[in-house]
Amino acid sequence: MEYSPQSSKNLVVVVNPTQLLNALEAQTDLNLKNALIVVSHRSPPYPKERFLPIMKVYNVGEKSVLWCPEPAPPKHFGGPLIVVWKRVLDWMRIRNILKSVGQCEFTTICLASIHTPWALGLTKRLKFKQLVSIDDGTAISTVSQLRRGKERSLDNCNLRTKITQKSLGKIEKIYFFTTCKEEFGPNDVVIKNNQTTLRKLAKNTEIDDRLFWFIGQPIVEGKLMTEETYYKIMRIIVSMLPNKVKKTYVLHPRESAKYVNCLVADGLFTECIRLDVPVEIGIALRNRAPAHVGGFFSTGLENIAGMLGQKIRVYAYRIEPEDWLGRHDFIEGVLNGWKGDHENKIKVVDLRDNH
Repeated sequence: MEYSPQSSKNLVVVVNPTQLLNALEAQTDLNLKNALIVVSHRSPPYPKERFLPIMKVYNVGEKSVLWCPEPAPPKHFGGPLIVVWKRVLDWMRIRNILKSVGQCEFTTICLASIHTPWALGLTKRLKFKQLVSIDDGTAISTVSQLRRGKERSLDNCNLRTKITQKSLGKIEKIYFFTTCKEEFGPNDVVIKNNQTTLRKLAKNTEIDDRLFWFIGQPIVEGKLMTEETYYKIMRIIVSMLPNKVKKTYVLHPRESAKYVNCLVADGLFTECIRLDVPVEIGIALRNRAPAHVGGFFSTGLENIAGMLGQKIRVYAYRIEPEDWLGRHDFIEGVLNGWKGDHENKIKVVDLRDNH
């Protein structure tokens, strides 16, 4: 069925495949009928083809989606120019989305990373009755701190962060559809994302005890760790695994293969793969899923653990705080939350004694 802004009661806006996955789970669980889905995407890293397999799983036709392609930054841009470009892109994204949906009033709008300038800009300009926040990786933890007025605890807290907190604080109530166990503002409502569709997909998935997947993140690219430290930590992790296990490194969409290929060349990993869909749905769609999954602080670990439950073992690796070049307080907070989880879905493995 083709939806138009005039016939749609609800609006979903996403900018990457993970947001779309969580938005479609929200659409199912929250019964958001007649939802218009707007996909504002940039290629690379997210061409239209990255969204289509997810839409197929959730029986969403292309005609129910408004596509808003975004331009890539000029190749010669770098440093301060990239910062300027991001602000221009925020403005262009808001303009294009508003142009697509017009002056309609929606019952519910679903957004991810609601602390970002473009998402906050939409909440100020769109007419709606309730706002649903969907997960987009670890961004939900940042939103949690801002909604509770604890922006000073965030890394690199500055004037812009305080302005963001003030803008976010003007929204009286937000419904958080999330897999994470976070606290928010006093008027906010938390709705657990039970991954209903993903669980059904993974119900008959065979678990293979001979497979280990490491869920990658753009650690080196994001300047969170030096290349030397990264290789050292990965060698420690692999040394703890049984020799008989096939070790696969799953690249993040924004992660370069050049660092990981060295790990494969050195024989630490059997292969390096890049999935066309978010890792959760990538596992659910496979005939055989790994019995062992590891990573640093990716929310993919929590989603996989929630999806497959006790069928598999999920590990999050803790390293020395000084090995992180930034965000170590945030990362420690994520790991402590998983370690304190009474359901014990994720085992936090301390590598600090193995250096």
